[in-house]
Amino acid sequence: MSQLEPIGSISAKIQAEKVIKKLTVAGSVAYITSHAEDLARFQYLDDFAVELVRDEIQEDVRAISFHLENVRNGLARELWQRGLGVGLYTLDELLFDAVKNGDSDPVTSVLKRLRRSQRNAPGLVIFPLHSFGVLAAGLLQPFRGTTYTLVRPGAGYVITLQTNNLQRTISLIDGARTQLGVTKHLDPSLIQHWRESRSADWLERNPLLIARMATIAGYYNENEFLTLGRLQVITASVVMMAAMQSRRKDDMGWFFSSGAINNWQTTDVNHYFVLAGGHEQVLRGESVPIHGSSEARELAGLAVDIDPRYFRRESARSAQIFSSLEQLFAGYLRHSVGMRNSTIGNVHRKIMEAVTFFRRSFQPGRDDWTAVISLATAFEMLLTDRFEGGVKARLVMRTQTLLRGVRGTRRYQASVEALYVARSETVHEGKVSRLDLYDARQAFVLCFLEIMRRLPELREGQSNPMERLTA
Repeated sequence: MSQLEPIGSISAKIQAEKVIKKLTVAGSVAYITSHAEDLARFQYLDDFAVELVRDEIQEDVRAISFHLENVRNGLARELWQRGLGVGLYTLDELLFDAVKNGDSDPVTSVLKRLRRSQRNAPGLVIFPLHSFGVLAAGLLQPFRGTTYTLVRPGAGYVITLQTNNLQRTISLIDGARTQLGVTKHLDPSLIQHWRESRSADWLERNPLLIARMATIAGYYNENEFLTLGRLQVITASVVMMAAMQSRRKDDMGWFFSSGAINNWQTTDVNHYFVLAGGHEQVLRGESVPIHGSSEARELAGLAVDIDPRYFRRESARSAQIFSSLEQLFAGYLRHSVGMRNSTIGNVHRKIMEAVTFFRRSFQPGRDDWTAVISLATAFEMLLTDRFEGGVKARLVMRTQTLLRGVRGTRRYQASVEALYVARSETVHEGKVSRLDLYDARQAFVLCFLEIMRRLPELREGQSNPMERLTA
């Protein structure tokens, strides 16, 4: 089904959204359509933008800009939640043209133009990973002549292991395209071109994360934060599932991991590839540099070894984790991006940051103390509202509350207490000690899932929201 159907219902939902106090998006639509003649004196959107930076801005221009932004943000939030990564500049241009041309319902007009363009058709993001492995795959892969993959069509991603062969990699990408329901065809020559022109030997030497994504950018790499946000959801779900695996009884599984055998992975990953749909039947796209984005570099380091048997056996747990992260990201886009300060928006932002720090505790090559600090910070952001005394006791108590009835809850509480003690000794005394984070990481995942189950109960304006969610 199209992401833009039914258009009438989507348009009505966008226009009913409240902006501030009694103002809705529909109110802003009414204002800009009533001032269409004022907007028509500007030939292009850039002309209007120039007017906004003059020393003396006319009040009607300032007001039109305010209401245009309200409508644009309403469109963006709804489209982003539907998995359509439309850049803000693209929406600005479409909305500007619709209003200037006298369209009485510019929201519906923009949605129809997007649908007619066919650019809402899904494409692919090809993203390099390193330090990632699948247990036992390294031993079996060379003899079977196959490459293990983690396939999650419902979640919209595939992770392939290193092939050490470009043609096999291209074949795997094309197979992933089919599995993910992307109907536009892959152009092998484009992949080969990027391999040579970008020195992208990671295409053969590294595991790849291939994600289904629909992106529409008005200028180069305009909506990278949407792309990286989507990749964060995927990689966080893999890391959380890895944290919930049974503890390895020996190192033999790791020794035969694809991260240890048949492995020439490189950390020299300077680009990732975005392939988008459109009127053509072939995917076209761009090579996006990573060197300017610390977030992208961090996402590339996925330092876990997964047990595929656990992923198959615990498919319900995997689905729960992924849907909770999807729920979080959708709420973050709706309540935190482009919105004024709000309780619900701030909570979504805090939990997103908590997940980032949790994932950071798995970063490759990090010293033990950085993992401890990252995980402790993740717990504080997830379970507390602000800094105040008695943090350790509060974290343990709220862990106890959230995990009441969960098997092993006392062990989890003890692990959180030990984690915070180690964090305090590191920060305040410079004392660095090795700490087994296995139980604490599982405790975080379980607390996160319970918080997300309770999150819909939160109401705007409530004080101490994290205290309420953990009560």
